[in-house]
Amino acid sequence: MDLKKEIFLSDGKRPLWQIVIGSLFFAFGICCILYVLYIFYILGFNAESINGCLLLIILAIFASVGGFSFSLTKSISINLEKETLKSRYSVGLLGLNYYSKIPTLEYVSVFKNPQEVFFEVKLWYKGNKHYTIAYFDNTIDAINFGIMFSDKLSLNLLDSTERGNFKWIDKTEL
Repeated sequence: MDLKKEIFLSDGKRPLWQIVIGSLFFAFGICCILYVLYIFYILGFNAESINGCLLLIILAIFASVGGFSFSLTKSISINLEKETLKSRYSVGLLGLNYYSKIPTLEYVSVFKNPQEVFFEVKLWYKGNKHYTIAYFDNTIDAINFGIMFSDKLSLNLLDSTERGNFKWIDKTEL
């Protein structure tokens, strides 16, 4: 059996409408900051100008948060050979990598979210801690991805798509 040495999971690219809305938020935030700098240039840096610019600074902060929420993507790279987990958070071309040691992995589960109509594939470690790996609209796609993912990591797969009816999937019968 050919085992991959690295597993890469990504949120993928954001839809165009989210990129446009994120860009508008960032542009508004930059305009607020530039206007604050202009006010400080004209009036000087004193108590009166600071009080007048507080609302603009708060608007710039909220606009930046809105821009990040519409632009942020996350990807995870699991290197089985080096036993490292790399989480990459990126906004456009700018990215930040966070490296950590792979925790002791226990199993993979396919789970139906009770509040929603989608299925989640989760990677469980250290008791009740988990990473949500992927979301799917139907059971078959979620189970197939769970089988493939658990095979790559040599872990067991738990089917918890029905509430109260948890069962381990025997991958040797498939």
